[in-house]
Amino acid sequence: MERNPLVVLSVFDDDGGTVEPATRDRVVSTWRNAVESRIGSIVVDTNDAELRKRFGGSDACFLHPVSDRDEIRHNYMTVSGAERLARHVNKFDRFYNHDVVINVYGHLEVFSGDVIRALMWPLADYTIDFAVAVEDWDNPSRDDETIGVAVEWAERRHVHHVVGCQVGRPTEFSYDPDALGGSPRLRLLPVFAYKRASLDRFLRFGPSLRELEETLEPLRAFDMGMRVGAVRLVERAG
Repeated sequence: MERNPLVVLSVFDDDGGTVEPATRDRVVSTWRNAVESRIGSIVVDTNDAELRKRFGGSDACFLHPVSDRDEIRHNYMTVSGAERLARHVNKFDRFYNHDVVINVYGHLEVFSGDVIRALMWPLADYTIDFAVAVEDWDNPSRDDETIGVAVEWAERRHVHHVVGCQVGRPTEFSYDPDALGGSPRLRLLPVFAYKRASLDRFLRFGPSLRELEETLEPLRAFDMGMRVGAVRLVERAG
């Protein structure tokens, strides 16, 4: 099945609408890698004037950032990355020309084009609703910021156009590495790929009890019976 992905490069500005210099470097590097991945259209959510200048005469498309708490469709005051993503996507593509959305948190890490390309592989399975990328979790400890993940790997499945990439199914997400088991311990990378219809269904369902208790949005997918795919680049390049 042919897909038409939209890459949303998220940049979390501070209250003044500016971005730190080191963050700008990460965003620009990730944007260039996303362009090289040749996955699809790319939009950037930032008002930072200096960052826009850094893109120069490129064909980068910018969106006015939305507030994390603006137009939340439930009465739980939780910060929702999926809500924010959906508002950006629906503003840019209200006619649903793009059936897959890849959300890249460019202000956090630099991602290679291989990571972005690899996320499309699990979504080729019509039963998979969204896909995540993982990597080895060095010195795992609970810090309430790093999300750990347990994955069942499909030993005979590989992303053939990305060397050293595994494909599997996540079975649990947790901030507590001891709750995951397995070796090596894995952490979630801040980049996600959703089928557009699945993203809409995810938001209509609303926060689950376990999600609210653990303040961990990906748990909602398990609680509502969604199927999640995972990819892991054994030797990830920045």
